[in-house]
Amino acid sequence: TYHMREILFQEQGIPTYDDMQQWTEAAMGQEVDWYDLLGKDWGSGCDYPLSVFPEELHAAFPDAKFILTKRPGKGWYKSLTNTICGFSSEKYPNKFLQYLPFEPFRRFSKQTIMLDAVTKYKFAPGIADSWADLCSSEEIAIRALDEWNQKVESGGVVPLDKLFVFELGKHGYRELSEFLGVEEPSTPYPRVNSTNEIKFVIRMMWFAMFVIILGIVLSVGILIFIMKTIVNRRRGSSSSKKID
Repeated sequence: TYHMREILFQEQGIPTYDDMQQWTEAAMGQEVDWYDLLGKDWGSGCDYPLSVFPEELHAAFPDAKFILTKRPGKGWYKSLTNTICGFSSEKYPNKFLQYLPFEPFRRFSKQTIMLDAVTKYKFAPGIADSWADLCSSEEIAIRALDEWNQKVESGGVVPLDKLFVFELGKHGYRELSEFLGVEEPSTPYPRVNSTNEIKFVIRMMWFAMFVIILGIVLSVGILIFIMKTIVNRRRGSSSSKKID
């Protein structure tokens, strides 16, 4: 399943480095090869930014089914600010880590550009101009969510026979399985990407930042010590030669 985590961390090993640029271009109305971006490697997808491109995805994959997950706006905003709002490249630790030239940190510099474009042109046009607007204002965020849900539920985005409105706390595996035409799983309904899990990832990023800074400081300190030792030895050697 394609997810924001794949864009940032490439957990399944499928190359996604250029995806943020493609999502940015798609949000601004440019042509995107949807088969190359999604169709050839992924059978399903969820989460930002994919979730706000139902019209384009329906046009590219007309047999696809769509699920709109609904939850109370206040709960959604609380979850938003407690988790993914902390991934902005304008905030620490990402503000520091984005300048590191290795994975996954070098991806962070493109993240805010993508989130801003997708928010402004797809999810909340005329309501929010940036991802930061959603994160900083409960009123703006809930209004954007409510208008998005109304737009999708109206049938003006994807055909209603291709849409299932999944309500948290009300629906589960049974309703999803009936809509998708698959056998109902026997395992408990999953709970992934919880607030605690996302906060753990953010804490690990803070830890990575401190470890890298500490490593840089120690490396510089060791280098200075070595250079001073070499200089002192050369001075001592020169003094001995003069005495002789």
